[in-house]
Amino acid sequence: PYDMENTAYEGSTKIRRRRFSDEKREIIYNKSGGHCELCGQRLLLENMTLDHIVPLSMGGEDSMENLQTACYACNQFKSNILPDDFMDRIIKIFLYQTEKKCSKDMKLKIIHKLVEVL
Repeated sequence: PYDMENTAYEGSTKIRRRRFSDEKREIIYNKSGGHCELCGQRLLLENMTLDHIVPLSMGGEDSMENLQTACYACNQFKSNILPDDFMDRIIKIFLYQTEKKCSKDMKLKIIHKLVEVL
């Protein structure tokens, strides 16, 4: 699985990641209801990756409490950023694409709906 790779880049320190048992992976999977915690996509247990909520590179722990279920695409996209920064990135992309593809009236309606939710 992709979540167990130890990746090092030139000049960086290798971050060791624990290998979680199939039982622990299933607990994390069930906690999310079998969905990616980032995009909501339904996942099969064998296709899920584990995402560190607070990245190891930012002092996050390699513990079950700091892990969430993620699809491979979201895990790669989130990379090593904090959850709030990830949400900010998603919102910026969404607003930019909306402005680019929709009328300004549509953008205002969407922003209004977003503000209502927040």
